[in-house]
Order: sequence, then C-alpha cells, then structure tokens
Amino acid sequence: MAPPSRQENNYLDFIDGLRAISILAVVAFHIGLPAPSGGFFGVDIFFVISGFLIIGQIVADCEAGTFKFGRFWARRVLRILPSYLLVILACVALSFFVLVTPYEFFDFSEEVMWSAGMAMNSWLIRHVGYFDPDGNVKVLLHLWSLAVEEQFYIVAPIAIAVFFLVARIVRRWIPLWVPGTIAIAAVFMWSFGLAMREVPAPNSEIFFHTEHRIWEFVIGGAMAIAGKQLRSLPRLMLQAATMLGFAAVAFGLFGIGIRDSFPSWQSALPVFGAALVLGGGVATPSPVTAVLSWRPLRGVGLVSYAWYLWHWPLMSFAYIANFADSDPILRTVCAGVSFLLAVLTYLLLERPLKEHRRRLAAAMPWRIVLVGLMACLATMAIGWWQNTQVVASVTSGIPAGMLPYRAGPDPDCALARIGSVDGCLARKGDRPAVFLLGDSHASVAAADFQKIALGYGSWLISMGIDGCAPFLDTQIVGLPDRNNTDCWGRQQAALSLLNGRETRMAAAIIEAQWVFHLRGDRPIGATSNLDDRAGFIASIHRTLDVLKRMGVKKTLLIAPVPLYGLSPAICVVRADRRHITRDICSLSRAEIDAQRATAIAWLRASVEGRSDAMLADPIGAFCDDQWCRPYKGDTIYYADYSHLAPSGEQALYAATKPGFDWLFAPN
Repeated sequence: MAPPSRQENNYLDFIDGLRAISILAVVAFHIGLPAPSGGFFGVDIFFVISGFLIIGQIVADCEAGTFKFGRFWARRVLRILPSYLLVILACVALSFFVLVTPYEFFDFSEEVMWSAGMAMNSWLIRHVGYFDPDGNVKVLLHLWSLAVEEQFYIVAPIAIAVFFLVARIVRRWIPLWVPGTIAIAAVFMWSFGLAMREVPAPNSEIFFHTEHRIWEFVIGGAMAIAGKQLRSLPRLMLQAATMLGFAAVAFGLFGIGIRDSFPSWQSALPVFGAALVLGGGVATPSPVTAVLSWRPLRGVGLVSYAWYLWHWPLMSFAYIANFADSDPILRTVCAGVSFLLAVLTYLLLERPLKEHRRRLAAAMPWRIVLVGLMACLATMAIGWWQNTQVVASVTSGIPAGMLPYRAGPDPDCALARIGSVDGCLARKGDRPAVFLLGDSHASVAAADFQKIALGYGSWLISMGIDGCAPFLDTQIVGLPDRNNTDCWGRQQAALSLLNGRETRMAAAIIEAQWVFHLRGDRPIGATSNLDDRAGFIASIHRTLDVLKRMGVKKTLLIAPVPLYGLSPAICVVRADRRHITRDICSLSRAEIDAQRATAIAWLRASVEGRSDAMLADPIGAFCDDQWCRPYKGDTIYYADYSHLAPSGEQALYAATKPGFDWLFAPN
C-alpha cells in the first residue's frame, strides 16, 4: 500500500485515480457500508499498481546498467518509513488514553514490534484472520500489506539483478524475452497456484502470506515490461481492454463479498482488471483513463498512502473505546478525521521529502538505509518497553480477580496434544477414569474438572480440539466460514492412544460452545441426508454409542454458557475507569435465552428418554431473571468473550453439581 515510485517527468495521472478508487473502496469496507462488498480488494489493486511502477523501474534500470541496490532501498526507506513510523508512534501515544488492561497493552505492544520489523503479516497469521471480529481490536492490523510489500521488495531486486546477470551470459544464444517470459510465467504460476488453492473459508495464512501475493506484483510488473509491445497494438483493442479491465475491477469491488469463497478465481478478477487498466492506459488514452484523471480523484490518490495508514488505527481505537460497538457513524467520522490527517501528512512530510528523495538516495544511499533500520529498531524498542514495563505497571493497578486467565488441560492427559498416555495412566493409578470431550471450551475446563474428578475419587482424561464439534464417529463437512480443520482425523488419532489400554473409564463429560456447532454442519455417512436438527441429534447419539463401547455408562452434557461480544474483563475494567455502570458489560436474560434457544432444544431432544445421558445447564451461575452478568463483584468469570476462567468453571460446577453427583454416583 506504499505510494508507488514514479518518474516525475513521466507522470501518469490516471494511476493516482486508480489508487483513489482503491483507497475509497478499502475505507468504505472498513466503515461497514453495504457497498462495496469487496472493498478489501483495494489492497490487491494497490499491489498491482506497485508492481507496475516499481518492478518496471527496476527492470528499466537493470537494462540500462544503472541499477544500484543501495539507491533503490534508500528510496524505499524515504518513501515508506517517515509516514509509517509516524503513525505507529502516534498510535503508541494514543494507546495510553484508550487501552486499560494488560491484555490490551500486551497485544498492542506486539503489534508495534512486529510492525516496526515489517513483519506484521507473520504475527497476524498466528493470531487472527483478516475478516475475524477480533481483528477490530488489532490497531495495526492494516500494516500487514506494508509488510508483504517490503518483504517482496527486499527479494525482488536481488532476483531481477541475478536474472539480468545470467541473461547477459546467455543472450548471445537466446533472445532476452525468452528467459524473461519463462521466469515471469514460472513465478506467477507458482504464487497464483498457492493463492488459488481451495479453502472453505477466508484463511489467514493465504490472506496474509507474502508468497500468496507475489503474483499480484508480478502481473503489474509484466504489464510495465510489455509496455512497448502494447503500444503497437490497435488503439481500439487497447481501449476495449482498458474498459474490460475497469469492469472487472468494478465487479470485484461490488460483486464479490467475504461470504464468497476467498481466495478463489473470483479474487483474480480485480487483479487482472487493474493490470489491464494499467497496460491499456499507458499504451493509449481511453474514456477510463479520462475518468481516472479527474482532478479530485487524483488528489485522493496522492494522499492515499497516508490515508491508508491513518484510517484503520482511528477506527480500531474508536471500536475499543466504544465497548466493541461498530457504529458506522463513528467509523465515518474516523474516516473523515483520518483523511484530514492524511492531507497534513502529505503536505508537511511526504511532499517535502519527495522533492529531495532522489538526490538524497543517490548521494548517501547506505547511510539512509542504516538510519531507516535504526529508526525501526528504536520503534521496536518502544514496543518492547510497553510489552514489559507498561504491562507490569498496568497489571499492578488492577485487582487479581479482575484479570482472569484461560487455563489449559493437564499436559500429560490431553489426548489431542500428546503422543503417549503412559504418563497420564501412571499418575491415574487405580482410580476410575472420566473422559472429557469437547472443543476449546473443554480444554479450558480440563484443569478445574480434574480437581472435581479427584474430589469424586476419579481421574480426568481430556480430548478438547479447538473449533471441532464434539461428535465422535462422525466426519463433519466444514462450513463456508470455518477454517478447514480435520476434526475427524485428529479425533481418531487422539482416541487411538487409548487402544488396548486399561482405563476403567465409566463416565464422560461433553462440554462445548454448542452455539458454534448448530450452523449447518452435515455429518456424512448415515446422517448425510438429515436436516440440521436431526443430524445434530443423530451425531450426539452416535457419540454416546462410541463412548458406550469405550466402557462409559453415564455421560453428562454441559449446556452452553452465555456468549458476550467483548471480553468481560476488558469491558468491566474500562467501565470502572470511565465511571460508568458495569451493566454495559452484561446482556439481558432475554438476549441470552434467544442466543441459546436452539442449542438447548436440540440438546434436550438428544438426551430425551436416555438413561445413560443427562443435560446440565449452568445458566443459573451467570443469570438471574433479568440480566446475565459475566462477573460477581470484582471476580470476572470469563477469560475472553466465550471461554470461562477458573472462577467461572467453579461457578459452573456449583450450578450443575446435581449433574456431577449423578455422573459419579455408583451404578
């Protein structure tokens, strides 16, 4: 998303218009407007523009024998880092007025460090998806694109320079365009193939990974390299190609949304469309280039880099401060304020530097690169200071009960995380075993359920798999909005650890956030033609049958706990700091009842008439007749918006103790 390099004496004004279309689409998408539904493709278009201008420049310099690595990277430093680091440092300053908990400061400080190291995309791959609701609280989420771009431009000039070095040796036998075409096609197909592989959901790795974006730079660069050949084509053909490209861009922005399979062939439409607009527009004027050359659009394009940098942090901070409320009006105000900041950044910082960039890069290239590296390291140091000193200081000022943590299972007895049960069974001794099955909520509950089991003279063996419905002997067809997790395979591998082992397993607990497993899953095989409700009930019955074959005589199913839109700990601390009622962190009983209604009905139907299964509902631990509160006094029950903290698990047990007494009672 960096401002593309361009020859001052060969300025193509329609390119700034295309950049304006891209940034307007991105900002509108982040505001939450119904259109453009594919506004996130604006970043892809920026990548094409960047490849067109910068790869074209590198190739031209290599052909002329004037390319210098130091000069190229110095220009990148002067173009990217001043505004980039300014925004990061401004966000650091603003964080002290918005963030209130050590969790928030810890995550934000990591964002600062990884962003300053131009590796934000790598951090996001491990933490959050671009389309995930949790992405709203990642203040520097948008800097993933700068990380991708700068990672590419570290490698690209080296690869191009090596190509020209080899080409000079073989060009006496082979025309330069032959190996050049082969190289471009090979890199394009490799990256395009990675990006287009089938996934059932927006996948973080594919979305953020540099390798899956290289083809977008390459297609832009290919258009720049083919510029002379394009000019020899008939004018009407070029104009038609430009209009076709603009139509493809428009379809990508307005005709594709996040509910469509992404990435897929559809995501190639705006990319190829932008390439056609650039290639055709450079070769000959057209109605499209005339529209894109409209002065107001060009003005927006000139400040598009700074606007991109400023808009998301303001929206994210506003979302955080507003208790996770995505208010479109507030986001629109943030977009307007960020545009004004972008104009000031362009006028006071970017434009003055632009006037001296080439001269400075030519006069002292490596010194500029070194200064840029030191500035990044200094910014990383500020992030480290927040990560250690600030987090510790904030933690000391908050009561311990208001800083809950997410517990994990016993490392010896979590079947999905170990390779052998020898250690677990040795610690179990002669005690009978109780089997805990579920998703991540079961993993979080395992430590506290182990204590409960010990109180009944039993030992807990758990199998909690994140994101997986707790259905045994049932392979689930994934949802369009779920990551492609091989739940069935992981369950089979975990259960195989118990084959041939004496466990004395007579009881089981199933805990999951059932609300997440009611949205259209279709178990294949015997239940493939059933509707959602019937398929769910059949899956529960098959699971109970599998447990019975393992020796289980009784199974306790735990009904889902309430879900909240924001981490209760963060919400309560923020409410206290702002001296407003904590009720803003609560939900009405009617809302929670509606949220759980389908899950409760299906679970009750699943155990109806069975003597080997019982449903225990913990709702009384969290709700009265009017409100459902995720806290009691200064004790927070939740580790995040969904998972219980140890205090919450204890409250759950107190509310469902009759069910546990039934489970562990002698047969």
